[in-house]
Amino acid sequence: IDTDIQLWHTPSYVPTKCRIYSENGMTRPITTIIETPKHPKTVAIYNKAQAEFPFEAIVTNTGLAKPYESLSGVEAEHIQGGRITSYTFGAEVKSIQILLKTVERNMKAKIELTQGPNQTKQIVEMYASSGYKNPFYIIMATPESFSTVRIINENTVEFPFDAYVLPYEYETEDLTKPLMGGGGFQ
Repeated sequence: IDTDIQLWHTPSYVPTKCRIYSENGMTRPITTIIETPKHPKTVAIYNKAQAEFPFEAIVTNTGLAKPYESLSGVEAEHIQGGRITSYTFGAEVKSIQILLKTVERNMKAKIELTQGPNQTKQIVEMYASSGYKNPFYIIMATPESFSTVRIINENTVEFPFDAYVLPYEYETEDLTKPLMGGGGFQ
């Protein structure tokens, strides 16, 4: 899947846009929530891949609370402009949730999901002109083995954002803590 997703407030104002690539849309579908406060708006989805690679897209009102309300008890990591941060998850984690938001600033970030050395499975490039009005939330599937999420703040140091990166689904019913962190495999 290679897609552009845009939130339009008017034809000339696009406050949120992202380009998402997924190596395999069957095992790693794209699941994202775009907040749409106030004003009438439109969500546009473009297939940037060749005609031989169509995909299905669903846009719906979830009726759920804001994503960061469910993460209110979790401490975010503050990511300064230009910083690269990595999170490694064990094989028992089947999907990861990521929330990026700011306080009255814009956001420009790149998120990469890799398995193994230099095997990029998903890439997200996103921009939000108001990261507090339109935070970015995505669920990334992590089937198979260990996965690493790399978050890059592509703005300058004056434009930090907060990142919440947590396991979303586990393989087993076991409630033990998942293996997370950098520094290699254990």
